[in-house]
Amino acid sequence: MALPLRCWAFSKRENSTAVPTGAATEFNVNLKAPCSMNNPTFLISADTFPFNYMQYTGNGSYYWVTDVVSVRNGLWEVSGEIDVLATYKAEIQSTNAFVMFSQQIYDLNIIDNRLPSVLNFSTQYASATPTSFDTDGFYCLVVAGQGGSGNTGGFTKMYGMSASQMRAFADEFYTMDENALTELRDFFVSPYNSVVDVFWVPFTLSGYGGGDDSIILGNVALEINGEVIVQRNHSETVTLTIVHPYSDYRDVTDVNRVLYLPFVGFVNLDSADLYGLTTLSVQIETDLFVGGIVYRVYATSSAGAQVFLGIYGESAKGNVPVGQNSGNLLKSPSLVYNVAQNLFNYFTAGEQIGEGVYAGQPRASGTFSSTAMANMPLDVQLCTQIRNRSEAPTAQNAVQGNACGRTLSLGSLSGYVQTRGASVAIDGELDHCRRINAFLDGGVYIE
Repeated sequence: MALPLRCWAFSKRENSTAVPTGAATEFNVNLKAPCSMNNPTFLISADTFPFNYMQYTGNGSYYWVTDVVSVRNGLWEVSGEIDVLATYKAEIQSTNAFVMFSQQIYDLNIIDNRLPSVLNFSTQYASATPTSFDTDGFYCLVVAGQGGSGNTGGFTKMYGMSASQMRAFADEFYTMDENALTELRDFFVSPYNSVVDVFWVPFTLSGYGGGDDSIILGNVALEINGEVIVQRNHSETVTLTIVHPYSDYRDVTDVNRVLYLPFVGFVNLDSADLYGLTTLSVQIETDLFVGGIVYRVYATSSAGAQVFLGIYGESAKGNVPVGQNSGNLLKSPSLVYNVAQNLFNYFTAGEQIGEGVYAGQPRASGTFSSTAMANMPLDVQLCTQIRNRSEAPTAQNAVQGNACGRTLSLGSLSGYVQTRGASVAIDGELDHCRRINAFLDGGVYIE
């Protein structure tokens, strides 16, 4: 019994649910016996057969044309293969499935590793200059003497001094009159015993000083001034902008961030902790007595939400050895200055690295010791190293979608869709069901 066969010249993808919508050319055909309805052969009487797609009204199935054989003039054997995606389009659209990738519904925050990373990268810096630090720093002279008001040292008194003031202080022992020396000997075995400690710190003196005053050894006031230390601690906060170059998952997987903290070194920051945050705040607290530096690092969102990232610390104090051995220290009154000057020269020698500290070859990694600050910049720096993918995720959207990760009705989607563990229910053969599920898990175009 001859039944109609609808035929089209139709352009579609193999993994597409599209069906023809234009007018069809119909032929009354017979099936060549015997044949499978998965791969049937139709006998068609026509002058020509310029078609590639068919629907057999006998079962409603759609077929790809796989072969056309001319039997004789006006008679053709046309072989086909069932198109399960078009034949069961309604069943596919009514299926709920876990959608891994979708062209229509997706989330660019989901990591998508289908695109490879490339080797080249770019680097961006954000920096801030704390007022707490000074490349010249200052020397802290601790003496036993009358404390006076505002003294933070208790029994001792502390003065902040420049290198030239330290030289003048050392030279003072040359010119000190005999009466002053006698008064000092009433208090100390040697006048130099009035010097309790000398150390250098890379701090800004103005954060601790309370004004110039004469240096007092015991009860003897010298003709040398120093900045009286009235503050032990200093605190400030600097902020840096967090760079988010992509605004998608690559800001975590393809971006490395390193924070440089003066005197501490390089601190690796987890990009996942900074995702969506806009500002990095570094609270700097210094303790003059021990030369201590403590950093508290926070990240803040545009809405003001704050995330604590870590606390880091180190001592930047450089001790200047001052004391008396077996000899008479009065014969070497410049010892205090010479030792202090040598320490200063060591600390400040060399070329400053500047903003490109991370891009160059660091002189140390991890935690720096208190004598490793030579050549180290005093800026807080955030280095963002960006490694790109072969193309942007959105560029592949129309070809293979973007990450979705949701259970959805396939009828609510269009374009590229790839599922995981699809299971479509059909009133059809087992092989058809398996082929549909394999298509969906491999990626199809719902059209």
